[in-house]
Amino acid sequence: MFDYANDIEHWEDWQRDYRYGVILILPPSELAAEIDSLREQHDPKSHAISPAHISVSDPLCRPIRGQ
Repeated sequence: MFDYANDIEHWEDWQRDYRYGVILILPPSELAAEIDSLREQHDPKSHAISPAHISVSDPLCRPIRGQ
């Protein structure tokens, strides 16, 4: 169902927690563009990693299995 990262040796420690993903809400593109310009200015490291979003879960602790 999903492809998960197999080689995570080059990942930073905090990224390893996200190996199986996280559930996010992405805002509409016109709103995201405004938020992302602020993020780029005030938090460039986070901006470089992912677009504007709202996290609705902690990192998933195991793979999602299909039915």
